[in-house]
This record gives sequence, C-alpha cells and structure tokens, in this order.
Amino acid sequence: HKSMRKPASPFENPKSLVAAFALAVTSKSNDPKAWIARKGRHSLQAAMERMVPELLLSEQDRRSRVKTKIAAAAFLKVLEKKCKFERIRIRRQGMDRSPEFHYYFC
Repeated sequence: HKSMRKPASPFENPKSLVAAFALAVTSKSNDPKAWIARKGRHSLQAAMERMVPELLLSEQDRRSRVKTKIAAAAFLKVLEKKCKFERIRIRRQGMDRSPEFHYYFC
C-alpha cells in the first residue's frame, strides 16, 4: 500500500514565480517617465493578484505560515533583491497624492 501523496502545488516557490512574472512583464529603461508603482492598483503586485489571487497572503493566512503564498512585504523584497528593481521616491506635480504614488521601482 503506497502512501497517498498530495499533488504538488504550482506555487511551491512563490518567490521564484513572482520574480519570473516581474521580469517577464517589465524591461529596463533609462526613461525617467518609465516607472512602476510600488503599491496600489497600478503595481505589479496588484496585477499579479488579479491574475493569480491564490498566490498572495490574505489577512486570514497571515495568522499561520503558508509556504505556497507570499506576503506583500516579501513580494516587494523579491522585486528589490532578485529582480534588482531600484526603489526611489518621486514627487511630481499632477500625480495622485495618495501614498501609493510616492515610491516607485525603476
């Protein structure tokens, strides 16, 4: 009698999936207008959440360790460390004043 093994989750390594997604949908640019919002509805995290909502930790998941999901802070660390996105602070006139538009990755 063989033990029943649970099928592998497609998200066994969510950090690698986040890095692959970020690098696939972005490209390096020297254009100062080419920025990516770090938080909010225009961020990479929001885009990924719309496509793969089960990848990101919910408030309920945060209470227990879930290795097949990724928290918001870890998502941003992957962009900075693995993908080499640079975090900069920009304040420009005419942009939304909400906090989601104060930090960008370039």
